Amino acid sequence: MKWSLFPVLVLAIVAWTAACEDKNLSSNPAPGGAPPVVIPPSAPALPPGHPPIDGPRGGAAAPPSVHAPVAPRQRVVKVDPAIIAQYKTARIEVSSKTGEAPSMTEIPVAGGEGKLPDGSVVRLLAFTPDFIMDGDVISTKGKELGNAGVQVEINGARLWIFKDFVMPPSYSHPKYNFRLAGVEK
Repeated sequence: MKWSLFPVLVLAIVAWTAACEDKNLSSNPAPGGAPPVVIPPSAPALPPGHPPIDGPRGGAAAPPSVHAPVAPRQRVVKVDPAIIAQYKTARIEVSSKTGEAPSMTEIPVAGGEGKLPDGSVVRLLAFTPDFIMDGDVISTKGKELGNAGVQVEINGARLWIFKDFVMPPSYSHPKYNFRLAGVEK
């Protein structure tokens, strides 16, 4: 029974809305005999001293800095050179995305270069035996291997590769995946 009245109610609302649109309701006198309030459609009513609204659809325009691109954060790597001197080479496992057998690239921890199977150069930029990050500072918890990590540069892109922390890298090479296989003392 309830649903049989629903279409009648919908038709009544549509008819009432159409009738209201035909009348200029803003010219009707206000209750109590006050003069009618007429608001031109092109000028919104603003409080005295309010700045003009010039944004889309009458909204305030957003300041240009709100949508400005954000520069990537510059993080600083601080590891005692005496700790880095205890380690000689980082072994990076390079596995092909096409299923070929993985290969190893060895790079001196103090900074050096290695090669990928396709001849691309891999530069080691930073090493941490036990990676930690505090705000914009990357460092190490101690001198023993824990969550070891190396920052490398491949084809101009920088990425961190970790031994124990598996995560998708911020840079995806079109041919290879990388893993820090180990660090030799």
